[in-house]
Amino acid sequence: YQADIAAVKAEYAGRLAVLCGIEQDACAPVNAASYDYVIGSTHYLPLGNEYVAVDNSPEMLRLLQNEQYGSSSLAMATDFFTRTVAHTQRDKPTVVGHFDLIAKFNRTGAFFDEESAAYKRAALDGMDALLDIVDSYGGLVEVNTGAMARGLRSVPYPAPFLLRHMAGRKARVIITSDSHQRTKLNAHFEQAQALLAQAGFRSMVVLQNGRFQDVLLDA
Repeated sequence: YQADIAAVKAEYAGRLAVLCGIEQDACAPVNAASYDYVIGSTHYLPLGNEYVAVDNSPEMLRLLQNEQYGSSSLAMATDFFTRTVAHTQRDKPTVVGHFDLIAKFNRTGAFFDEESAAYKRAALDGMDALLDIVDSYGGLVEVNTGAMARGLRSVPYPAPFLLRHMAGRKARVIITSDSHQRTKLNAHFEQAQALLAQAGFRSMVVLQNGRFQDVLLDA
């Protein structure tokens, strides 16, 4: 992968800034120094002696909830947030990815009530701990439109109530599509940008000319 990126970087030198980045899962430490940037994400939670992906399927998520967390979706979500914070503390990624991925299959409220005080408290406590760490080293938090592009959510990660809290804390955010497909490379970016403005953000970060730069939302 690194060799392929290096070849493309050389081919487009002077015409296009090409960076070598990687998404690092919390369960798979990498040598971050060998990449231009790292997106740090949590995808897996323990199930017995194994780990399963929370974004695999609703059925797998339900199995995880019932078998590992005594059927408590709140305990499952809280553990997910805690692991994301620990990953960020340990690896200090350039960008923290999809903070509330645990809610990928929760559009109908099948797993937890995202408007409940208990869920919001768990998510906000996790976000506050995360931002304390991210602020300490100048990191970014991803606003991810991937589930919107796949028809699974009507809003990005993090959810609007988290975005409002983040705006109050002057968090630095970057919109990404988590596209997996070039046809969805900038899917729902305008909607995400509007949500940021509604939440109270005045600026966001973009990767421009090979650098992460702050830009005004109305620019």
